Amino acid sequence: MEQRKLTIDKIPAVLYGTASPKCFLYIHGKFGLKEEAESFAEIAGAKGWQVLSIDLPEHGERKEENDRFNPWCVIPELKTVLRYVQQNFKTIGLRAASIGAWFAMESFDGSEFETCLFVSPVLDMEKLIQNMMRQASVSEEKLKKESLIPTDFGETLSWKYYEYAKAHPITEWRCRTDILYAGNDNMTARKTVDEFMEQCHASLTVMENGEHWFHTPEQLAILNQWTKERVEYLGEENKGNVEIVEIKERTPLLLLQLLELWEKSVRATHLFLSDEEIGAIKEAVPAALKGIPHLIVAENEKIPAAFMGIDGKKLEMLFVSAEERGKGIGKKLLEYGIEKFAIRELAVNEDNPLAKEFYEHMGFEVFKRTDHDEQGNPYPLLYMKLHTCKGVMDHENAGKKY
Repeated sequence: MEQRKLTIDKIPAVLYGTASPKCFLYIHGKFGLKEEAESFAEIAGAKGWQVLSIDLPEHGERKEENDRFNPWCVIPELKTVLRYVQQNFKTIGLRAASIGAWFAMESFDGSEFETCLFVSPVLDMEKLIQNMMRQASVSEEKLKKESLIPTDFGETLSWKYYEYAKAHPITEWRCRTDILYAGNDNMTARKTVDEFMEQCHASLTVMENGEHWFHTPEQLAILNQWTKERVEYLGEENKGNVEIVEIKERTPLLLLQLLELWEKSVRATHLFLSDEEIGAIKEAVPAALKGIPHLIVAENEKIPAAFMGIDGKKLEMLFVSAEERGKGIGKKLLEYGIEKFAIRELAVNEDNPLAKEFYEHMGFEVFKRTDHDEQGNPYPLLYMKLHTCKGVMDHENAGKKY
């Protein structure tokens, strides 16, 4: 892979890949350096993207610098680098990690980019500093009085930095963003990520047993596969179209994505379940996804938007992402299952009336009711069969317009 070292207004940088009108700006996190972008560049380069990566202050070729790894020094530099990228490339993407993502969102509003890929992003610096203050038993009053306080876990608390973070929260981000997050992230709480997701309409993939720094072979495998899938769809003509895919290989990343989708869907539709009950059921979902004979996924821009599981002629599961509800994706999936797998039966929770109405609209009728679900829990189930005449009529009329 081609690479060229350069400086942008005295900022060390490296440009990967053959000449292209498309370029990702790569921003590393703390303890990173510009050369770590090489593995990302190999993936992006295969899809026609170049990658420009820089050394942030006090990192890489700039290790000898002091007191510059802060927003008032980094932000002007990132603005300078972006101007260079805008002058030399037509289409720009952003790939940032950890505090690099926070610096990026403090520097830009997102509209500058075609797409953004964040790995373990810091999304709320004020909360992060407050957590470190608690860990070091430092009050706001003490920090304000002393200005700088070193800690025994390697960080120096700064009143100036804390004031900046409080005055500049991330309130808007205007770019389609995909986030890879670790369940054991000790820098950003899951609640903070969920709030950002809701506010900025981002896509989230969670590796539950992952860490803030993706570095083990298993974590790196997830990271690389996630990157490949996100870069894959960029620039394709069918962008935005929903594609039905029969899954042949149930990769760890796919299972993580479907588990995340399942939880969001259940929380939006199964309002009769408590958080504890959802958590207990969630533990069994990965095994169910691995064991179902036929797993079918509806993908939107290569990202799972819904999925269903089929055993014989019975629909065992159908879940639509909370963000994709009301767009006809569930209908499209079920029609596919009826046509390709001859689905004839299913079961639905009686306490989920919208699902029952949906299946009735699709031609299913209740033929049996039980007081408990199949695990013995006190949630009535309605067993439904596809009305033969209805199903045949719909199949024959498929594609007709009246």
